[in-house]
Amino acid sequence: MIILDLRRFLGKIIYENISLQRFYIFERSLPFKSDGMSSGITKNDSNNFSIRRLTLSSDDLLNQYMKFRDEVKKSEVLEWLSVGNMCLLAMNDEKIVGSLWITTKYYSFSEFKKVKLVLKDTANITKVFVLPQFRGKGIASKLIQNILQIINKEDIKKATAVVYMYNGVSIRFFSKFRFRIEHKLLILRIGSLRFHYLSKCKGPFWRDS
Repeated sequence: MIILDLRRFLGKIIYENISLQRFYIFERSLPFKSDGMSSGITKNDSNNFSIRRLTLSSDDLLNQYMKFRDEVKKSEVLEWLSVGNMCLLAMNDEKIVGSLWITTKYYSFSEFKKVKLVLKDTANITKVFVLPQFRGKGIASKLIQNILQIINKEDIKKATAVVYMYNGVSIRFFSKFRFRIEHKLLILRIGSLRFHYLSKCKGPFWRDS
């Protein structure tokens, strides 16, 4: 009994204080031609949805977004928008059903010099989310199409996306838009300490057929 209690105690300590996160960093060079980049991806259902941009002045839309993604703090959203980051929203009957962020400052890994260098001069696509009942209608593809067309006109060298290695759905999704896995990122967290390992991926990963 004492041994079992000790195992549970140690297991809890490890779970709460030690974790290893594994990511792929996708890249796509800019500028590029948009024609054919999403051929066969976006379904006709997506034509029933409109795309709007979230701004600091759109109070009603901002309040609706905070309810849509309640795990995101309003202070963070205001900060992200104030420094030039962008959020696109998929709307259905004036209700938000999907969202996507593009960041020019990469907050999560900004303390890692090697990662910061890899993500320099990039527009990073993050927080892609569609309500479960609206998935499979091409909404996420429509959001990606719109954001790629916007950043293709900017003075940005590449578009990136950071995806968990186990997230096969996201990996296949970005590969359809001709993003390629360029780096592998491992982050080990031990209490307040974080260690990272960044490596270049070799060979074609999820290359378009």
